[in-house]
Amino acid sequence: MQHREKEKPIRVQVYGDVKHSLSRLTKDAGVSPSAYVKNLIKAASTAGGTTTYDNEHKQ
Repeated sequence: MQHREKEKPIRVQVYGDVKHSLSRLTKDAGVSPSAYVKNLIKAASTAGGTTTYDNEHKQ
């Protein structure tokens, strides 16, 4: 069984061109740009994907 740290809240702030593009994308979904990015990060981390950090430190 893996021991995981207590999940820390993800803080995301989106600025400039990225925010503009994301707000166009997320307007239809009714989600704020930062919430959209948070959901992406959450989905990626819960999908069981590994990060470069994980791979480098498993040896």
